[in-house]
Amino acid sequence: MSEYGLSAPEAVKSYFKFAVCRDPLERAFSAFRFVKNGGLTPEDRRWARENIPPSMTFGEFVTDVLVKKKFPVRHHFTEQHKYVEKYAYGPMGIDFVIRFEQMQASIPMLESVFKRTIDLPNLNAGKPATALDGDCSDRLVRTTVFEIYERDYWLFSYRAPDI
Repeated sequence: MSEYGLSAPEAVKSYFKFAVCRDPLERAFSAFRFVKNGGLTPEDRRWARENIPPSMTFGEFVTDVLVKKKFPVRHHFTEQHKYVEKYAYGPMGIDFVIRFEQMQASIPMLESVFKRTIDLPNLNAGKPATALDGDCSDRLVRTTVFEIYERDYWLFSYRAPDI
C-alpha cells in the first residue's frame, strides 16, 4: 500500500480494501479503443500517437504491441493481478473483488460495509468487445489474449475465451 501513499501499515490492515476486475478480453479491447481514441491524459494521447497508428486493428495491437512489447505498455494493459497481489504469486492484498460486469449488483454489499449510499454511474458504457470488433472473435487473438492474461483469468475466475 506504500505505493499509494499509505504509510501506516497497521492502520491499512484494518481498512476494507476492494478491487474491481474485468473480463480480460473485454478489458483489453476497451482499453485499446479508449487509448486509441485519445485516452484520459496527455500522456495517453502521446503514447497512442507513438504506438497505435490510426489504421491499427485490435488484432494487430495484440500481436504487434502486447505480445512483442515493442513499446512500454500503458498501465491500461497491465495484468490486473499485479494491482491486487501482495506478493508475487501470493495472497491478494484486498478483502473483496467486484467483477465489473456485476458492479451494480455489488453496490448493496458496499453500502453495508461503508454505511452510506453509493452511486456508481457507468459513464463510459459501450457494447461488449465481441459485438464490436471482428478481431475479438478471431481464434488467434482470443488465444493470445488468454495467454497474456492467463493469471487474471484464473485468479478472478473468468471463463477462458472460446479458443
